[in-house]
Order: sequence, then C-alpha cells, then structure tokens
Amino acid sequence: MKPPPWRLALVLVPLLPAGCGPSGPQRTTQTLNDRLLTLLAPSIVLGDAALQPLPDGARVTLLGSRRFPNTSEPAGDRNNQIAGSVVQALLDPRLMQIDVTDTTSLPLSQRTARVREAQTYFVNYGLGPTLLQGAPLHPPRDGIAPVPAGLVLTISVRCPPGHDPIAYWNGLSDPVCD
Repeated sequence: MKPPPWRLALVLVPLLPAGCGPSGPQRTTQTLNDRLLTLLAPSIVLGDAALQPLPDGARVTLLGSRRFPNTSEPAGDRNNQIAGSVVQALLDPRLMQIDVTDTTSLPLSQRTARVREAQTYFVNYGLGPTLLQGAPLHPPRDGIAPVPAGLVLTISVRCPPGHDPIAYWNGLSDPVCD
C-alpha cells in the first residue's frame, strides 16, 4: 500500500525552516543554549542551577555554596549530575571557552577551592584547553544581567575565523559554526 502524499510533507516540512534561521555563531550559540536548557531543566526546576543565555554563549550557575564535585565520576549526588549535564551539553570543545568564577560570599580559601575543583573536573573530562585562566573570584562584568551567588560557568562560543573547504577533504578540518 502506498502512503498518502501528505505523510511525505509532514517529514519534509520541518526541514524547510532550517535553512532560513540564524547561521554561523548565532545558530551555534542557540544550539548550545538549547542543549543546556534541555539537560539542566531538572536542576533548574529544583533550584540547584540557573541558566542565562548570552549573545555569545551561556552562563550556568550552581546556586548557593554547593561544592563542585571533586571527582569525575558521573554518578552520585546532584552536583555530579549537574556537572555531568553541563559537560554533555557542550559542543565541540574547540568551539568552547569556559570561564569559572565564584560569586558567593564564602571565605576566599573556600571560593578558590571551589573554582579549582571545577577546573579539575573539566580537565579530567579532557576539556582543559577550553578553560580561561583569569581572575576566578570576581563576578563576570558583561552588563548582561546580575549574576546569582554560586559557582558560575560562563561558556562562550568561539567560531574559527574562516573555513577551509580543502581541509575537509584531507581530514584536517577545524570545527565550523554552522
């Protein structure tokens, strides 16, 4: 039996707007935000995390004075689940930069330890090159929105300046923001 023609339309119509939407860095940033929202939704609902979309990425805040997991084990408490969700939501690491800061009112030694634990977690998952080394204890000042108190992961999308079509064919292609 031959399927009715409208079934084919239902399959193809969702593909049409894909070419009309944002492209390049905007689309890649939107993809990152969509993935973060999907994977962090349970943590956001429970009040354990906050997500702020940014023009060039996203900001994830582990709310309060919770410690970042000091192990790369995916199972365990809710902090490990949040950290694992962030790692799973990331795109190609060569397109990402991650800045870790602590905006709580904890003593300096505890804030420094929390930032170090988060950085170690990302290094353990092979994301060390994505980390920005800066002033980890000062709140981000980008004028977007106030940053809630917590451990703040500012994830930026960094698209390569150009695309070499020949590199694609010889296997040396860099990631591309589509």
